[in-house]
Amino acid sequence: MASIECYHCKQKTDECPECHEPFEQRLMLPVVLFIIALLLSGITGYRWYSAMEEHEKAMALRQTYLKKNPEALKKLR
Repeated sequence: MASIECYHCKQKTDECPECHEPFEQRLMLPVVLFIIALLLSGITGYRWYSAMEEHEKAMALRQTYLKKNPEALKKLR
């Protein structure tokens, strides 16, 4: 269990002086939220990277098509 030492009175305590809950319970929620945020950031980054790869493939395919069919470029304008 986590204990914190008070620099003023030099006592060690394992619970919050205000609500008398153990410190581990008070730290658990922020840790869980941080892990969830980290996981969601990783998933979002992967999806963004995957979308950029698909976009690059599509642009390369478009460029190849426009090189083979220059009249298609004139129709776009």
